[in-house]
Amino acid sequence: MNWSDLFTLHNLTNVIDILVVWFIIYNLILMVRGTKAVQLLRGIVIIALIKIISVYVGLSTVSWIMDQVINWGVIAMVIIFSQKSGEDWSTWAGAHCSLRAERKMKRLKS
Repeated sequence: MNWSDLFTLHNLTNVIDILVVWFIIYNLILMVRGTKAVQLLRGIVIIALIKIISVYVGLSTVSWIMDQVINWGVIAMVIIFSQKSGEDWSTWAGAHCSLRAERKMKRLKS
């Protein structure tokens, strides 16, 4: 085995690629730990496993159903999370505006 073969540009890019993926996955795990997103990720993993197994075993109907669940699930998640973030934004904006109004009223009274 020649040690100079280990230190090639191709191997270096592979190591960098692995480190970047590891960093992203590690930070995602830290971000969702202890939240309800863990349940969501479990569901996604289960659906993905069912899809992989159905393709491997040759269950075409189950595979098609999982395709539909995945396709429509992505759309559903976008809608659900956009509504949730919209509610959070409107709550924050409403609280911020009412706080500004209270401050303005105090200044006018004094």
